[in-house]
Amino acid sequence: MVKSFKCSDLGMKCEWSTKALNMIDLMNKISRHVDQIHDIPSLSIDMKKKIDKAVKEELIK
Repeated sequence: MVKSFKCSDLGMKCEWSTKALNMIDLMNKISRHVDQIHDIPSLSIDMKKKIDKAVKEELIK
């Protein structure tokens, strides 16, 4: 299973999405994106919880 995330799933007006094989890699990608694009240098605990709920699992194609 691969994990996927879309900014729009959190209500952001952003079409960015990403996938990774595990949560650590996924969170690293998300952290870089929100720092560079949304000017949020670090994720709060509340934001991490929201991201965790928004992450979906997909079959690897």
